[in-house]
Amino acid sequence: ERSYPWGINPLRLDSVKYKKDMVFKAIGQDRNGCLDSLQVHVFVNKLPLVSIQSAPETVCYEQYAELRGIGAASYTWTRYNPYFAKMDTLGVSQRLPFTPFQRTDTGIYYVTGRLSNGCSSTTRWKMKTGLDSVLASPDTMLCAGSIYIMRARGATSYQWITPQGRVINAPSIQLNRVNRNDSGLYQLRVTDIHNCSGTYQTNLRVWKQPLVNITDY
Repeated sequence: ERSYPWGINPLRLDSVKYKKDMVFKAIGQDRNGCLDSLQVHVFVNKLPLVSIQSAPETVCYEQYAELRGIGAASYTWTRYNPYFAKMDTLGVSQRLPFTPFQRTDTGIYYVTGRLSNGCSSTTRWKMKTGLDSVLASPDTMLCAGSIYIMRARGATSYQWITPQGRVINAPSIQLNRVNRNDSGLYQLRVTDIHNCSGTYQTNLRVWKQPLVNITDY
C-alpha cells in the first residue's frame, strides 16, 4: 500500500508496472472536515514483446527477402526518411517483403506491434547484407612499363575478365610492364560466404612513356 501527498488531483502515474489488478482509494475532506472515500480498480495489461525475423538473415542484393514481426496482433512498419526528416510508413501487415532487395533498401527498419488490448511496443532491425566486406582495386592510371597488381578481397571466389576477354580465377592479377594494350575495363565477379554474387569494375588507363632526347648544341 502506498500513500500519495494531499492535493494531487488528478493522480498521474508515469510508469506503471504490470499487475493483474490495482486498487486505488481516494479519501477526500471538505472545508467542514467531513471525509469520504472512493475505490477505483485499475487493470494494467502487459506490453507485447515484439521482435523481428529476417528471411534470409543476411540478404543478397537483387534477391527476394522479407522482415517478419513476431509477438503482437497487428504491426506497422516504418523507416526514417533523411530527405524529409520524418518516419515513412512502409506497411501494416506482419510481413514486409522486398521484391527484390535493392541497395537503397539497406538501413534500419522499425516495427510497432499492437495487442488487441491496445498496448503497443516498438523494436528495430538493421538489415544485414552480403558483399559488404568485398573490396576491389579502384580505377587507376599508370605509365607504360609499370608493374601493377589488381586486387580484391572479402569474398570466397573471384573471377577477373580482362579487356581482351581473358578469364583469371584468382583474387589478384599482376601486370608486368604494362602497355597501352592493357588499358580498359576489368570486370570482377565474386561470391561471398552467404552465397551472394556481385560484379565490380575497375578501369585501367596506361599512358605512354615520354620519348626523351638529348641534343648536342
